[in-house]
Amino acid sequence: MQNILRKAAVKSHRATTSDRPSLSKREGEVFQLLGCGYGPSQTAEELRVSVKTVEGYLDRIKKKLHIGDARTLRQYAIQQGRSMRKPPGVGICL
Repeated sequence: MQNILRKAAVKSHRATTSDRPSLSKREGEVFQLLGCGYGPSQTAEELRVSVKTVEGYLDRIKKKLHIGDARTLRQYAIQQGRSMRKPPGVGICL
C-alpha cells in the first residue's frame, strides 16, 4: 500500500512540474517580444537571427505550452507580458 502511495505522490509531483514547462532563454526572449507585439520578422531583426529561426522557436514554444495556433499564442504572450520584464538587450516594449 505504501509503495502505491509513494508512486502516486511521485506521479503527482511530475504532473505539477510539467504543468509549468520551462522555456529556454532564447525561447523566453522570443515569447516576451511576441507579448510586446513584435512579429517574426521584427523579432528576427531584434535578436539578429533569421525569420526561420524565430519561426522554429515559436513552434517549440507552442508545443511546450500546448497552444495550437499563432493567434492564441500571441494573446497568451500579451497577457503574460503585462507581468514580465523585457529581456536584456531588447528594445522597449511599446
